[in-house]
Amino acid sequence: MDYLGLHSVIRWVVYVVCAFVIARALPAWFRKRDFIFIDYFLWIVLLATVIIQSILGFLTFATRLNFLVKILEHMFIGVIVTGLPLMFSVWNKADNSKRFRVFFVTGLVCLMLSVVGVSVFYE
Repeated sequence: MDYLGLHSVIRWVVYVVCAFVIARALPAWFRKRDFIFIDYFLWIVLLATVIIQSILGFLTFATRLNFLVKILEHMFIGVIVTGLPLMFSVWNKADNSKRFRVFFVTGLVCLMLSVVGVSVFYE
Protein backbone atom coordinates (compact mmCIF):
# COMPACT_ATOMS: atom_id res chain seq x y z
CA MET A 1 0.00 0.00 0.00
CA ASP A 2 1.25 3.47 -0.85
CA TYR A 3 1.31 5.48 2.36
CA LEU A 4 2.99 8.48 0.76
CA GLY A 5 -0.26 9.77 -0.77
CA LEU A 6 -2.14 9.55 2.51
CA HIS A 7 0.86 11.04 4.29
CA SER A 8 0.71 14.02 1.90
CA VAL A 9 -3.03 14.52 2.49
CA ILE A 10 -2.62 14.45 6.26
CA ARG A 11 0.24 16.95 5.90
CA TRP A 12 -2.27 19.47 4.55
CA VAL A 13 -4.62 18.69 7.43
CA VAL A 14 -1.74 19.43 9.82
CA TYR A 15 -1.15 22.74 8.03
CA VAL A 16 -4.81 23.72 8.37
CA VAL A 17 -5.02 22.71 12.04
CA CYS A 18 -1.78 24.61 12.79
CA ALA A 19 -3.23 27.67 11.07
CA PHE A 20 -6.39 27.39 13.22
CA VAL A 21 -4.28 27.02 16.36
CA ILE A 22 -2.20 30.08 15.52
CA ALA A 23 -5.24 32.13 14.50
CA ARG A 24 -7.08 31.23 17.70
CA ALA A 25 -4.18 31.47 20.16
CA LEU A 26 -2.54 34.74 19.15
CA PRO A 27 -5.55 37.08 19.62
CA ALA A 28 -6.65 35.20 22.74
CA TRP A 29 -3.17 35.53 24.25
CA PHE A 30 -3.21 39.32 23.92
CA ARG A 31 -6.88 39.76 24.89
CA LYS A 32 -6.50 37.69 28.08
CA ARG A 33 -9.36 35.38 27.10
CA ASP A 34 -10.23 32.21 29.02
CA PHE A 35 -8.87 28.87 27.81
CA ILE A 36 -12.13 27.02 27.10
CA PHE A 37 -13.14 23.55 25.90
CA ILE A 38 -12.76 24.36 22.20
CA ASP A 39 -9.12 25.32 22.83
CA TYR A 40 -8.40 22.00 24.53
CA PHE A 41 -10.24 20.21 21.73
CA LEU A 42 -8.21 22.03 19.07
CA TRP A 43 -5.00 21.08 20.88
CA ILE A 44 -6.04 17.42 20.96
CA VAL A 45 -6.92 17.55 17.24
CA LEU A 46 -3.47 19.03 16.54
CA LEU A 47 -1.79 16.32 18.59
CA ALA A 48 -3.84 13.58 16.89
CA THR A 49 -3.07 14.81 13.37
CA VAL A 50 0.63 15.13 14.13
CA ILE A 51 0.68 11.59 15.57
CA ILE A 52 -1.17 10.20 12.55
CA GLN A 53 1.24 12.06 10.28
CA SER A 54 4.20 10.53 12.12
CA ILE A 55 2.79 7.01 11.95
CA LEU A 56 2.14 7.35 8.22
CA GLY A 57 5.65 8.77 7.80
CA PHE A 58 7.10 5.76 9.58
CA LEU A 59 5.06 3.39 7.39
CA THR A 60 6.24 5.27 4.31
CA PHE A 61 9.80 4.97 5.55
CA ALA A 62 9.32 1.23 6.13
CA THR A 63 7.99 0.67 2.60
CA ARG A 64 10.29 3.08 0.73
CA LEU A 65 13.94 2.96 1.56
CA ASN A 66 14.62 6.29 -0.18
CA PHE A 67 12.43 8.16 2.34
CA LEU A 68 14.80 10.31 4.39
CA VAL A 69 15.41 9.77 8.10
CA LYS A 70 15.52 13.57 8.56
CA ILE A 71 11.81 13.71 7.79
CA LEU A 72 11.08 11.17 10.52
CA GLU A 73 13.11 13.26 12.96
CA HIS A 74 11.00 16.32 12.19
CA MET A 75 7.76 14.39 12.64
CA PHE A 76 8.72 12.89 15.98
CA ILE A 77 10.00 16.22 17.27
CA GLY A 78 6.60 17.63 16.28
CA VAL A 79 4.83 14.95 18.33
CA ILE A 80 7.02 15.70 21.34
CA VAL A 81 6.56 19.47 21.04
CA THR A 82 2.79 19.10 20.69
CA GLY A 83 2.29 16.62 23.51
CA LEU A 84 4.84 17.85 26.03
CA PRO A 85 2.86 20.72 27.59
CA LEU A 86 -0.15 18.48 28.15
CA MET A 87 1.96 16.00 30.12
CA PHE A 88 2.98 18.37 32.89
CA SER A 89 0.85 19.12 35.93
CA VAL A 90 2.15 22.70 35.78
CA TRP A 91 -0.09 23.11 32.74
CA ASN A 92 -3.21 22.76 34.90
CA LYS A 93 -1.99 25.48 37.26
CA ALA A 94 -0.89 27.92 34.54
CA ASP A 95 -2.84 31.07 33.86
CA ASN A 96 -4.64 31.55 30.56
CA SER A 97 -2.01 33.88 29.13
CA LYS A 98 0.71 31.23 29.52
CA ARG A 99 -1.54 28.55 28.06
CA PHE A 100 -2.28 30.60 24.95
CA ARG A 101 1.38 31.55 24.59
CA VAL A 102 2.38 27.87 24.69
CA PHE A 103 -0.55 27.03 22.38
CA PHE A 104 0.64 29.65 19.86
CA VAL A 105 4.30 28.59 20.02
CA THR A 106 3.34 24.92 19.67
CA GLY A 107 1.25 25.60 16.57
CA LEU A 108 4.01 27.71 15.07
CA VAL A 109 6.73 25.11 15.77
CA CYS A 110 4.61 22.28 14.35
CA LEU A 111 3.92 24.32 11.23
CA MET A 112 7.61 25.14 10.80
CA LEU A 113 8.66 21.51 11.34
CA SER A 114 6.13 20.35 8.75
CA VAL A 115 7.32 22.88 6.18
CA VAL A 116 10.98 22.10 6.86
CA GLY A 117 10.23 18.36 6.60
CA VAL A 118 8.71 18.87 3.15
CA SER A 119 11.63 21.04 2.02
CA VAL A 120 14.07 18.35 3.17
CA PHE A 121 12.11 15.76 1.17
CA TYR A 122 12.42 17.76 -2.07
CA GLU A 123 16.16 18.49 -1.77
